Amino acid sequence: MAELELVPGWFACADRYLWHGPTKTVVLADVHLGYEVELAKRGNFFVSVNMPALRPIWNRMAQRGPRHVIVAGDLFDAKTPDAATIGHALELFGALPRGCAVTVTPGNHDPALRNMAEIFDEHEVHVSYEARVEDWVVAHGHDLSRCDFTDAAGVIVGHQHPAVRLGDRVQTAKMMCFAVCEVMMGGRAVKLINVPAFSPLPLGTSLLNGRQWMLDCEAPAAGAVRIGGIVKTDVLDFGLLSGLETNRA
Repeated sequence: MAELELVPGWFACADRYLWHGPTKTVVLADVHLGYEVELAKRGNFFVSVNMPALRPIWNRMAQRGPRHVIVAGDLFDAKTPDAATIGHALELFGALPRGCAVTVTPGNHDPALRNMAEIFDEHEVHVSYEARVEDWVVAHGHDLSRCDFTDAAGVIVGHQHPAVRLGDRVQTAKMMCFAVCEVMMGGRAVKLINVPAFSPLPLGTSLLNGRQWMLDCEAPAAGAVRIGGIVKTDVLDFGLLSGLETNRA
C-alpha cells in the first residue's frame, strides 16, 4: 500500500511525511537544508544533492493541495544558514498551493526561535516551539519541555531519524520508517508518532541498534513500538519492533 494509516486520521506516506486527511495537513521533519555546506566546512566536499532530491517529492506533496504544512524541526542544518540555503527554503515554501499555511518548529540544528522568526519575518511563515493539529502536538522532539500537553491526544516528532536495518549473513538493507508508540508526557500517556527524515541523505538511526533513543522522553519497550517501513513507493506495516529483533543485522 502506498500509504499506511498509523492512527485514525494520520497516514504515513512513502515520500516521508504524514498526511492528516481531516484537516489536509502535512507534517514532515529534518529537511536539513544546507547539509552539504556544513559538511564542506568540515572538509568533506561533494556535489549538491539534497535539493535536487527534495524538489520532486516536495512537489508531489504540494500537488495534494495541503492547507497547512508543518516542518517539525531541522529545516536547516546550521544555526546560521547562508543566503543560498535560506533561498532554498523559500523556494520550497513558494511551491505550495496559494493560501497554504506554513509552520516551522525549530530543531536542534536550526537557528534559535527568535533568529528563525527573523529569517522569515517578511514571509508568511509562522515559527513556534510547537504546532497543533486538532488535539495533536507537533514539535521536533529534542526538547519537549516547552510544549503544552494539556488535553493532547498525541505528539508527532522528528529528530530520531527512525530506521530499521534488516538482513541475514548474506545481505542487509536499511529502511527509513515511521514508529508509533505510547509515551508519558505531562504525567499522562499519549500516542507518539516519530517521522523519518524528509531529506534522503540522513538514512537514520536503526531502532534495532542497541535501542538508541534520542527523543526527549522515556524510551518505550520494543514490544510497544509499531513500525511502518518505507519500501520503495509503499509504507508497509512491519508490526512490532520486538518482532523484528531476530532479523536485525
